Amino acid sequence: MHALPRYLQALRLRAERAYHSPDKDRVKAEHLIPHVERYKALEVQMAAEPNPEIKRFLKEFRPLLEEYKISLFAPEIKTQVRVSSKILDAKWREAPQVPVTTKAVLEKP
Repeated sequence: MHALPRYLQALRLRAERAYHSPDKDRVKAEHLIPHVERYKALEVQMAAEPNPEIKRFLKEFRPLLEEYKISLFAPEIKTQVRVSSKILDAKWREAPQVPVTTKAVLEKP
């Protein structure tokens, strides 16, 4: 919760910029989509089959995802950690390997 003011400031900046330049916002958002979709799919699996390793991983990954949003949409607000699409991909490779048995995970959201 200590990062909430930064997130709100970044959200305000994004909203202002999106209002004036929705196409630019859309292009930036496209960089975020694969990371958010993977995160949400793992959340669905976690809800269906609770797993402490997945829970821990999601707890570590979410702040990185939020910092990536800041870096994309409000870069003048410095991120607390170094983050990029490549860094998120590398972190995702650390995700616990669990069998995919939930139908919702297999379907595209």
